[in-house]
Amino acid sequence: MITVMSYTAEKKTIWDGFVKTGKNRHFFFQRDYMDYHADRFEDKSLLFFDGNDLLAVLPGSRHQETYVSHGGLTFGGLIFDKTINFSEVFHIFSAIKMYLHSCGLQVLRYKAMPYIYHDIPSEEDLFLLLYHKAVLIRRDVSSTIDLKNKLGFSNGKKNGIAKAKKNGVIVSDAPDFDQFLAMMNAILQEKYQTQATHSKEEMLLLYKRFPNHIKLHSAFVNGRMVAGVVMYLTDQVAHTQYMATTEIGRETGALDLLLHILINDIYASKHYFDFGISTEQQGRFLNQGLVTQKEMFGARAIVYDTYEMNLSH
Repeated sequence: MITVMSYTAEKKTIWDGFVKTGKNRHFFFQRDYMDYHADRFEDKSLLFFDGNDLLAVLPGSRHQETYVSHGGLTFGGLIFDKTINFSEVFHIFSAIKMYLHSCGLQVLRYKAMPYIYHDIPSEEDLFLLLYHKAVLIRRDVSSTIDLKNKLGFSNGKKNGIAKAKKNGVIVSDAPDFDQFLAMMNAILQEKYQTQATHSKEEMLLLYKRFPNHIKLHSAFVNGRMVAGVVMYLTDQVAHTQYMATTEIGRETGALDLLLHILINDIYASKHYFDFGISTEQQGRFLNQGLVTQKEMFGARAIVYDTYEMNLSH
């Protein structure tokens, strides 16, 4: 018998403890990350118990009659206890449908967690989504390197690394988020008339809360930052959350050298190095130039999938 409970602040310790030990997990499911933008989303995260045993949690937010897992995160989906079995997940899915429908919700939008974030196999949800007649509504393409089976860099990237060394590019891991965000936002504004998802204040807050999971690595020419990468780190994955380079950075090969060091040295012990998605317009447009650049570092495609399920059927 599965019992469903809505998350409340009193359950923070239980929630965070579970997320840290789940068989599929990410640090941005911890409440100190999820709640930094709590004013923008109506949180409706759920916990699933069998008696006193917590089997799974579902980060989620309510958007009128739609439940999204989660509106403020790249992906979501159920986080499972390491010992959970398929029968228990089967009953959890039935409980999700009944509970959300009883709350007046009509649609579940489920942003499945990519397999690279699984410590052990955790794709019970993908089967059960289709079992409950969910449909795939969005598929984004990310580029990922399997660090246990690397393809290596293209000749162009190797030349860029050699150029950076010749130009005296210096790489640093000093957390100068002020300089990095100013550089990146100037580039985004010039090219796309937009700004980074996180403000400077938000990025600094999250870095202070998660210093072991969020890192900034930068490249300098003559003391000036010309390239930088903000990394989001889990046990399995080193993910480039933000990446930017100036014109001088491109001319000197600074980003090529920086990524070479991150992939082959600093994060070589991870299983995957993930560059993130290259799709735009809700997954309907593929930035082929961006994909090609990532593939030149040896990355290849994985997908980030989003499903929708009618809760009234």
